[in-house]
Formats: sequence, structure tokens, C-alpha cells
Amino acid sequence: MILNNYKWGETKMKKKITIFAFIIMLLGNFTLTQANSNKTKNNNQYFGQETPNNLPIQFTTNYIHTDLNCSPSFSPDGKEVFWKTKEHNGLFMSKLVGDNWTEPVEIKFCSDLVDYRAAFYSPDGNRLFFLAKGKCSEHNNSKLNLYYVNRIENGWSQPIALCEEINCNFIDWQISIANNGNLYFAIKDPDFGIYDIYYSKFINGKYELPEKLPSEINTGMFETTPYVSPDESYLIFSRFNIEKDDYADLYISFRNEDGSWSKAVNMGENINKEYNNLSPQVTSDGKYLFYLQTINGKTSPVWVSSDVIKEIKNKVQKKVLSNN
Repeated sequence: MILNNYKWGETKMKKKITIFAFIIMLLGNFTLTQANSNKTKNNNQYFGQETPNNLPIQFTTNYIHTDLNCSPSFSPDGKEVFWKTKEHNGLFMSKLVGDNWTEPVEIKFCSDLVDYRAAFYSPDGNRLFFLAKGKCSEHNNSKLNLYYVNRIENGWSQPIALCEEINCNFIDWQISIANNGNLYFAIKDPDFGIYDIYYSKFINGKYELPEKLPSEINTGMFETTPYVSPDESYLIFSRFNIEKDDYADLYISFRNEDGSWSKAVNMGENINKEYNNLSPQVTSDGKYLFYLQTINGKTSPVWVSSDVIKEIKNKVQKKVLSNN
């Protein structure tokens, strides 16, 4: 009788183990399915591209052309992107509808505007800034002026030129906007022909006169194409020495606790290959850094995990601590 009870108990235990193993297998398959689903969703957000790690890779799609003059600018929700090619006057735009991106269309917000340059979204995605030449404002039409359009029900509004305090300057082809509305851009010095990075504070709904950033960023070596993080905690830009005809490298400066900027440092040889490295932009989710490299005579977009920014910041902080 005892032996029979033992065998019955052993059989019952085996059944429990089998059922438990089956449940584990189901959970494992569910987790794998979810992971694959998330991976597919993530890839669709970036035209099905394999996302990068800490080493830059080319961002190549059948949609975005290879010879660009600015990095692709994704909307905060990741469902829309603008970019600019060198051979076209207007901006190109594509939207993510369901799981597919629409065919690119060339956008000209005003028929009198030509030579559009880098588009950049406001933090909420409801305003798009860009540079262009033309007759849509009273400003000097022979140079680039800064405009914006507002998102409306059926697309975008007519272009609105920014104030004279900004458009009276010779602005380079990329601008960047922080969460508080502050604008960052490069201005050409008409006397020396070099560019320095400035910013304009957005106070009480108006932009103030641009202020030149300090010598930790501007060194007289041609600084341009700035990108500022939404909270203004760091600034990435291009720098090259026009006297030595060097290639442009990406540099980064971090905001100190007292509000000052740290001395900008080169982002390293993994980021800065022996090409011109320009037009940095970090995606709104903070995951990826896009920028342009001149490869085989073509200016192509590359992207890399934004973890490289954290790594550089840690190195800078360690160096500061070791010097104290």
C-alpha cells in the first residue's frame, strides 16, 4: 500500500513538472514574439534599418537620397521626416502610415522660396523651422533667412519669417531649438568670413538679439552646424581649421552646474572619420545621433547610438576630478 501511494505521488509530481515546463515554454515564446514585434516596430520607425551600436553606420534607404546637405530630421513622434538634397531646391518629406513609409514628396512652403536648408522640429512637433532664400519676407532675399511653418489640420501654414534681430545676420544652414524655445545657430562674420555659434533667448514670446557663445566653443576655427539637447545640457557642432584645410570634426561641450559651458572636446576617431563630419542631430527619443559624412564624394547620413555622448561625458567628468 505504501509503495502504491509512492508511485501515485511520483506520477502526480511528473504531471506537475510537465505542466510547469509547458507554461515556461509558452511564456518564453510569448516573450520572444514580443521582442520580435518590438524590433520590427523600431525598425519601421527608421525605414527598416538595423539600429546601430556605439560604432557609426551608414543610414541607407531607398527613400532618403545619399547626397544631402543636412541630416534627416525626424518628428518627435517618429512618424514624419524631412531632409534636403543638394540637387533639389525644396525639402523632401515622408510619413510613416501604419507599417510603411510614404513615397517622398518635395515640399516648397512658398513658391517664391528657393535653396531650402535644414528643417528642424519644435519640441512638440507642431512647428517646423527651416532656412531658405527668396521673396517671402522683407529681409535680404539673396541670403538665407530663417522661417517657420505651423502644423495645421491639412498640412502646414504659410512660411513666417523670424524677427529682424535674427534674420539681419548671415545664418549658416542648420539651426537647433531647445525645449524653452532658445535657438542655436552659426553666424558668418562678414569681415573675416568665418562662422561662430550664437544663441537667441526666447523670452515672453519673442527672440532677443543673438549672443555669441564663449571661447570654450568658439575658437576662431570655423564652428558651425550646432545641435543643442532639449534641456541645453550639451551642444554638438562641427569645427575645422580653414587655414590648415582640415576635415570638419564633431565636437561636444557640456553645461556645467553653474550654467557655463565646458571646453568642447573632439568626439573621437570612431565618430570623426577622415571625412567632413557635419550636421549633428539627436532623435527626439534621445536614442540615436545622426550626422553627415562625405563618403566617395557624396554627403551621406550616418547614425550611431547616443550612448557615445554618455561615454564622452563620463570621460570629461573623470578628467575634471583628476585635475582637482
